[in-house]
Amino acid sequence: MFRTKSIGSAMLLAAVAVVSAQGANPNNPTNTDESKVKPYTLPEVLKTSDGKPVKDAKTWISKRRPEIVSLFETQQYGRSPGRPKDESFEVFEKEGVAFNGKAIRRQVMIHVDKDPAAPQIQLVEYLPAKAKGPSPMLLSISFTAPSNMIDDPGIKVGTIWDAKTKSKVPADQGRKFGKIDVEAFLDAGIGAG
Repeated sequence: MFRTKSIGSAMLLAAVAVVSAQGANPNNPTNTDESKVKPYTLPEVLKTSDGKPVKDAKTWISKRRPEIVSLFETQQYGRSPGRPKDESFEVFEKEGVAFNGKAIRRQVMIHVDKDPAAPQIQLVEYLPAKAKGPSPMLLSISFTAPSNMIDDPGIKVGTIWDAKTKSKVPADQGRKFGKIDVEAFLDAGIGAG
């Protein structure tokens, strides 16, 4: 059985450290040169938007955390559209062995509609095989198939969109992205997916 421990607040706290007060601007191209970064001030994580300090868990949960989530929704990622009415899950591997026995692998295809031509999301999860209880989990969301991000021959090769041919192609024929070192997370007792 797959068990995870919620570390959402800790991840959110870490992620907010990289959000600038300026927000996203579609007219401003991406900058990859650190020397060209304009001065900015990061938001105070433990101060509410009206300047009051966060001194307890109740204030964090009821006031500050929703403010930070709202920043991500309005400045970074957008609001979740909610669960699709016809969403379904196809678990096609429940307890695969991966990384020389270090991990238990689960593979799931998430269907967002009954129409087989509708978009699908391929999910691959790894949990430390030696975990005796709940494990923290790193969830990586990407614009490519898991088979392009993880060196594991047991992963089903997904499909990606090819802008040149304007069609879906097997992921191993498309553009490659950065790899996730899943074994490093497993060695630290952290699951990855």
